[in-house]
Amino acid sequence: MEERPRKAYLYQTATNLLRDHWRRQKRERDNWELNKPPEEQQQDLNLSLDMAAVFEQLSARDRSVLWLAHVEELSHREIAAVLGLKEKSLKVILFRARDRARDLLDQAGWGRGHEE
Repeated sequence: MEERPRKAYLYQTATNLLRDHWRRQKRERDNWELNKPPEEQQQDLNLSLDMAAVFEQLSARDRSVLWLAHVEELSHREIAAVLGLKEKSLKVILFRARDRARDLLDQAGWGRGHEE
């Protein structure tokens, strides 16, 4: 298989795995709400659940570009190739995705000024 179709296949597989992961986390969050853990454990779970809830509010494309840029640490050129976009378009999409994520984090109380 050539490199470009292989990357597209891997990206689609990774996207499906992430969707499954988010669904599983939602089920776990719902389960935790029904069976609340002790207070000490609750504090540790809140941060990851809050971040997951914020991330779920982003579009699939925004989640994808943020994941590829910040978790996989791909360059703009690599992300554009994987998503089949032009590099300049990807830069704009990534900027806007970061902005939307920042707004959602601010709304959730996890903005720049957040302190425990």
